[in-house]
Amino acid sequence: MTKNKYPLKIFAVVSLVLIALTVIFVSIFGVRTSVEIGGGLQVEVKLTYNNESGQLISDREIAGDYVSQIKKVLSKHGASVDNFVIEDKNIDTYLVVRIAKSKIKNPDTLKSDIAEMLKIDVSRVSDLQSLDSYFSSNIMLYISIAILCVLVVCFFAGWMRYGVLSGVSLMFALLHNIIFSMALIFLTRTQFSLVSLAAVLVSSVLVVFGFTQILERNRENSKSKQYAAHNEDEKLILASKQCKILVIIPIVALILSFVMVCVPVAYVQLAGVSILLCVISSVYSLLFVTPALHVYINDIKNLRAKQKLSTNNISVKK
Repeated sequence: MTKNKYPLKIFAVVSLVLIALTVIFVSIFGVRTSVEIGGGLQVEVKLTYNNESGQLISDREIAGDYVSQIKKVLSKHGASVDNFVIEDKNIDTYLVVRIAKSKIKNPDTLKSDIAEMLKIDVSRVSDLQSLDSYFSSNIMLYISIAILCVLVVCFFAGWMRYGVLSGVSLMFALLHNIIFSMALIFLTRTQFSLVSLAAVLVSSVLVVFGFTQILERNRENSKSKQYAAHNEDEKLILASKQCKILVIIPIVALILSFVMVCVPVAYVQLAGVSILLCVISSVYSLLFVTPALHVYINDIKNLRAKQKLSTNNISVKK
């Protein structure tokens, strides 16, 4: 085999170690999910009330301060606010706070702690209500089937255009980025939400698109006599350098993620962190792991072709 600049063993060890650590970490601490994916709890705080003279008063304008104080109470109970909304029900207004946790010890204590922190009557704080996940088992099954179908499409599309090896590489690029980006999200305890899932899928599509551009450029270079003396490793490196878009897209995504992280809105910050982790994963998958696998498989193919040729020559001499 040719000695290439893509050390597959090193990248394979890095990926496998990180994935193994994630499995151990998740088995111990679990996955930090949002309400729409993992379900959770909900508490309502009544913002309208009658004062001593019977006049209807509303705390709607200070609902943001209430949320900040509720976050402090929840942190003492090992929970956090997933999102909140202000709802109008008939003549009353409620602050609805959704909690990304399925169970809390001593819910009555939590209720009284919230009332004490907000300095309101405990009757204005509702009991904890369970929330079901938007993601049923059927939806998860459909997503899994969709990912499997995309993997098959990547393989056959790569096979028809560039050969079987490239089809395997494209399929692996998609699969590796999905697994690796989710591992980064779980390991860093970033909340896994619909935004995180979308970032994983989009980054995986970009990895497939990016490696397709490399393969297309590599295909064009292979037809040129100028690069006839180059081995597969050198051709891939050259093709990667010629695809300027592979540099532009990650830079734009990184800038976007940093800007979003600086926005003082929790949901936007979460999206920024998810994009940042997925960009790291996609760059690693696209520029290191996938080319390394592609070169390795190609070297195996060439070695077997040489061995077969050598065997045929021996047979002819006999």
